[in-house]
Amino acid sequence: IMFIGVLAAVLTTFIGVVFGSLAALIGGRFDTAILVLADVVLTIPGIVLLGVLAAYITLSSASLLAVVIAAISWPTLLRAVRSQVLSLKEREYVEAARTLDLGTPRILFREIIPNMMSYVLINFIFAMTSAIYAQVALYFLGLVPLAGDNWGLMIQDAYTKGALFFKDSLLYILAPIFMISLLQLSLVMVSRALEDVFNPRLREG
Repeated sequence: IMFIGVLAAVLTTFIGVVFGSLAALIGGRFDTAILVLADVVLTIPGIVLLGVLAAYITLSSASLLAVVIAAISWPTLLRAVRSQVLSLKEREYVEAARTLDLGTPRILFREIIPNMMSYVLINFIFAMTSAIYAQVALYFLGLVPLAGDNWGLMIQDAYTKGALFFKDSLLYILAPIFMISLLQLSLVMVSRALEDVFNPRLREG
């Protein structure tokens, strides 16, 4: 669960940050094409798109599952990062870098991304949370090979064996749900802590 969540979050964050930043910096047709692609992915419900992809791709490895989850998770972050970069690129230090003709890659990785790292880290946590929910849903719906040990498979196995209808067996469903909720709560607390660390106004409050 955690490996897939972390890997999917890394891929989602990388795609969203790099292409969102480039879209804002380069603009023009590149920006339009990226936004159109993001809108197309956003218009399709995530679980439906995951189900379609799972039907055509044998998700036999954790890494492949993480890639598929990341493939549908990047548009929201990309749009948010693009908005951030549109604001940051008007700052004096970015204008100075442009005047010195430092080039887009240097401006992006040396001037812009470091100045929104707190925002990126918080969204990395949110991406991990979404990835965990997505993989649990896929295992529960039986859209991925039912092998290995994870909470989604535990819920699916308990449900198919009728655990909902027997008091003595209800714990087999409640236990993984409780652990998923506990993990999600922990990730939310981490994101709140990061906000407190990186946002001076919250610290003053």
